[in-house]
Amino acid sequence: MTTPRRILVTGATGFLGSRLTRRLVEDGFAVRALVRTRSDLRSLKSRGVEIAFGDLGDGPAVDASVSGVDVVVHAGAGTSGSAKDSDTATILGTRNVLEACRKHAVGKLVYISSCTVYELAGCADNQLVTEGAQLERFPMRRGRYTAAKLQAEGLVTEAMTRGGCPTVVLRPGALFGPGGEIFTRMMGVSFSGRLFVIFGGGKSELPLVHVDDVVDAIVQCMRNRAADGHVFNVVDPGPVTRKAYVDRIVKPLHPGALVIYCPMPLLLALTLVQEKLLSALGRRPLLTAYQLATSQKDVRYDTSRIERVIGWRPRISFEQGAEQLLRPNERVAGTIGH
Repeated sequence: MTTPRRILVTGATGFLGSRLTRRLVEDGFAVRALVRTRSDLRSLKSRGVEIAFGDLGDGPAVDASVSGVDVVVHAGAGTSGSAKDSDTATILGTRNVLEACRKHAVGKLVYISSCTVYELAGCADNQLVTEGAQLERFPMRRGRYTAAKLQAEGLVTEAMTRGGCPTVVLRPGALFGPGGEIFTRMMGVSFSGRLFVIFGGGKSELPLVHVDDVVDAIVQCMRNRAADGHVFNVVDPGPVTRKAYVDRIVKPLHPGALVIYCPMPLLLALTLVQEKLLSALGRRPLLTAYQLATSQKDVRYDTSRIERVIGWRPRISFEQGAEQLLRPNERVAGTIGH
């Protein structure tokens, strides 16, 4: 494959996609973004990004957006958690992207998956999770987002076995960096930024990776033919506990907030009670015991494959990322979650 010049990015208005498009423009690529008509396009337009309007579930719109590009970075997915969004944007959208890449003989597809596709419930504490580890066998117990991402990744890996468009699958960990929320359900529960209830005692580790390190991985995979046909974990191997994250980032940004650590046995008991009560009322539980157990599982992700194949290593440490988030001009920052 020759050096790619024209890149299509799906999910370009999202946390990762917006950072990626900025980097690609800075590196001299011609960037096209597939976006919904109601999206905020000011940032993309200010960078000179070509806009293609359409939903991922709209086959003709996806086909038109893929026509004429060298590389497709498929980072778009349904994030609302609804069945319709998951089925249309994530699953059908990925099928549409794969078909368009095949039809137009695209030079490479980089698909953004997630570490949530692994089955963590059966992992031992501190287990090293490689790319060959067991994938989630009960995805709907994890929620619609995970179930849809797993099915979509399956479509991609199945297409990889048939040949055709060279493809790379990236499984990032929990992204953090400028452009997102500070606190999500993976960490615990927040009440208007005044009270933070942290799941567990704070000692368990977070599978963090700075958003710009994931951007680096994407760009390196685009440019390096050695990446073709591989699935890569993309996680910073440096251990960061939940308490370290709260002390270094959450507390400084919310100095007057009360932080409470809820022990896992108590949290599990409360979760089971609300799960049974809401189920009896015909309502979906806010959190299930299975979701809690998997989100708090203390594992580490092996990144030796991506390091060995293309030489990727994280360049932004947790401390550097924390300093970045605490600067006044980076206040709206810090997504953490899958």
